[in-house]
This record gives sequence, structure tokens and C-alpha cells, in this order.
Amino acid sequence: MNEKQRFIFIISTISVLFFGCAKGKEAAKEEAFEEIRDFNMIYVEGGEFTMGDKSIHDNQPRNVTVRDFYISDIEVTQVLYESVVGHNPVYSYEEGINKPVNKISWYDAINFCNELSERRGLKPCYEINGRDVACDFGANGYRLPTEEEWEYAAAGGKFTHHYEYSGSDDIEEVGFHCGNAEYLSIQNVALKKPNELGIYDMTGNVKEWCWNEYETEFGASFSEQPQRALRGGCVHNFIDDCMVRKRACNEPDSISQNFGIRICQSAVEKTN
Repeated sequence: MNEKQRFIFIISTISVLFFGCAKGKEAAKEEAFEEIRDFNMIYVEGGEFTMGDKSIHDNQPRNVTVRDFYISDIEVTQVLYESVVGHNPVYSYEEGINKPVNKISWYDAINFCNELSERRGLKPCYEINGRDVACDFGANGYRLPTEEEWEYAAAGGKFTHHYEYSGSDDIEEVGFHCGNAEYLSIQNVALKKPNELGIYDMTGNVKEWCWNEYETEFGASFSEQPQRALRGGCVHNFIDDCMVRKRACNEPDSISQNFGIRICQSAVEKTN
């Protein structure tokens, strides 16, 4: 490399570093000024509803009754998860204070619920003994919704319009999926329209862990560990997989950038 080439190389390197740092600072500045979106607990009046759909083989129609409960209006964000657990598990390119946390297992989710409950002076719902977990539905702490609660809330509860997706028959209004999520990456919560109850993103963005073991009319799933239900679809799913009544499942210690969490509370007393 001659002197002229060396000079050009040095100037180019400095330019890349300077503009790269400037861009990084701008991005950091932008996030610093982004207002943190805290969650609200939405009261859901219980009742009887028809769960499932005859077109979905593992969610055939049946009458189900749910009690009154509360459910968060948004998915648990990365900033909330990190403030409770102490770390953010997502890939660096998907980091964002108001993006839903992902790459968490079902066990991670229930531990988070207990820790958040304790921090807010509530009685934890879960008794955890290794891989054995019991839920006290009479406790006032945070927990995962049951599949019944999840589907009832996603469909709009007593205010339902029986939409295909949570809040609309047009998925573009209410959810991020593989056809509209930029770079197939998770998006900030609450950018789309809420459903009839004021709940966001129960269609798309990340799948949400539920309390239930995954069962069908043929019984529980066969695996070393009983699989746990996931609902709502994600940014890597086609629109049919994001319908309110579609189901998914995975082993409770599985992690994926598609797996997130929404919290719930039993309506045992006035909640925070």
C-alpha cells in the first residue's frame, strides 16, 4: 500500500467510525427519549362462551365458563422484564424498551410472575418445586392466563364481535405477522388497534405462554415434559396461525424469539 492509498484508507476508516458512532448516538438518543409504555390491568367480566371452532382440529367447539379476571393490556415489555429479572434475553438486533420480551421459556414466565408479584406486595400464585409447579388461583398475584381466559379476552369477552383476529377481521388493523412486520422482527407494543376490551397485540407480534398443558380430544401431548399452550401467533407466522382460536404448544423449557408473555390476575380483590 503506497502513501496515497494509506491516506485514503485512514480517512475512510475515520469517516466510518465517526458516522457510525454518530448514528449509534442518534439511535441511543432516540430510545432515551422514547416514553416507557407501562401495562394496565384490564378487568374482564367472566361468563359462558363457545371456545374453539369446528375448522380447528385441536380446538373443537365447546361451552366454557370463565370467572372474572384481569389481564394486561400489552405484552410484557423488555424494560419491565429486565427491571424484575435483571437481564434482557432477546437478541441484540431485537432490543427495544417497548418491544415485547421474548426468548423466555414457560418456566421463565412463571418465575417472572412470582418475582413481579413479590415486588408489588402481592401474594405469588405459583409454588415451584423443581419442574413441578402448582398455581393458587385464589392468590392476588400475577400469573399466566389459562387458555380459556386468553381466548375469551382475545375475542373481546362480553363485548365480542366474533372477529377472526383479536379486534378485527382485518389482521392489518390489529396485528404484526410475516406479511407486515419489517424484517420479520418484533415490533413495539400497542402500535395497532386494540380489541373490544382495549387489549393490544393478542394477534401476532409474539406468541404468549398460557398456564395450561396442551391437550386435544385425544388427551395430553406425548413428550418427556407435558407441553404448554401458546396462543396468538407471531411475526414469523402466516395470518391463519394468528387467528384468535388457533393453538400452538411447546415444551415448557423451550425458548424462542417467538415466545413471550402476557400477565393475568384472578379477580379476588381490587388489583394494582
